[in-house]
Amino acid sequence: MLGAYEQMYGKQPRRYSSLLEKNDHPEIDDSKELIEEDITKYQSMIGALQWAITLGRFDVLAAIMTMSRFQAEPRTGHLHHLKRIYGYLRKYKHGAICSSMYVLSFPNTHTLNMSSMTGCILYMARSMKGSPKMPPNC
Repeated sequence: MLGAYEQMYGKQPRRYSSLLEKNDHPEIDDSKELIEEDITKYQSMIGALQWAITLGRFDVLAAIMTMSRFQAEPRTGHLHHLKRIYGYLRKYKHGAICSSMYVLSFPNTHTLNMSSMTGCILYMARSMKGSPKMPPNC
């Protein structure tokens, strides 16, 4: 995904620590509308980011779905938002969901078998230094 970004723009995205800027409102963006070529890039980038969600990057879900609303007529500011999401993913490239099936047993109560459930999200691993930190038993 970052390779495709580099092909489109000739460089890697700038690293960002957050998905959106403070007081950011893409729905009221009044910047210049993108030209046809940039609209195609925008739509391609949205598609790749939606795959990132499918593959487990739930931390970017809200931002990507928000920006997906503007695929028909994206503006320059919307493209900047997508580039920021790519930068966030570049900085936190080791983000992961770690799930575990386990059995909980409490004294004088019934045993709760978590393996009968579809899954339990225990920990979102995002490292500020670039390597994931996993909890015990993951």
